[in-house]
Amino acid sequence: IYGSRTRMDVEALIDTGFDGFLCLPVSFAIALGLELQGEITVELADGTLKRELLFRVGVALGKRRVKGVTILTQAEDTLIGGSFLTRYALHIDYRKKTVTIE
Repeated sequence: IYGSRTRMDVEALIDTGFDGFLCLPVSFAIALGLELQGEITVELADGTLKRELLFRVGVALGKRRVKGVTILTQAEDTLIGGSFLTRYALHIDYRKKTVTIE
């Protein structure tokens, strides 16, 4: 992922229940120098509505670079959401225990 200050490699979880682009830990956003883009109301898994700030972020996956917006979290996990995945094909092979993004 990259912002205005730097770039960093991160491990991310694929969250098929999250329809956003990315969700990043606050500490990553500070280090990357992410630019504030706006705000949005999000619905959490328990149905609670919450206002969140949106930040512009870039992602390089393989040879492809894409830009989108991310919300920030106090959690340590980076989440990849449905908005990001619409650009790719996600393959899960339960038998081989592999996940590929093409």
